[in-house]
Amino acid sequence: SCAAIDGDLIVSDSTDIVDLQPLFHVTSVSRQLSITNNSALTSLDGLRVTSVGSLQIANNAELTSIAGLQSLTAIGDAPFNEGSAFIVDNESLGQCLVDDFFARHPEAFLQSFENNGTCP
Repeated sequence: SCAAIDGDLIVSDSTDIVDLQPLFHVTSVSRQLSITNNSALTSLDGLRVTSVGSLQIANNAELTSIAGLQSLTAIGDAPFNEGSAFIVDNESLGQCLVDDFFARHPEAFLQSFENNGTCP
């Protein structure tokens, strides 16, 4: 298992990934953590990452939970990273969940839109 990834971690274009349990041991990503275009992904469960250079979560139509980001304490703390977080175009994700996440990360440049799911 690899705890620290020196570079990008990209989870993209899958039709069968429903959660991120296989990434349980990853604790840091020095550059971008990108989770995009995964049509069956319903949650970020299994993700235990504590720091990333930047974050992108986009176009995951069935995503309803980002609770797997609870361990994330730093966005952009590595050199050469802009510290941005984009959570966009996740049709089933409630914007209130994104807003709660962003409230915990004032250090990052944050952008979100088109997260159109219902809020609990």
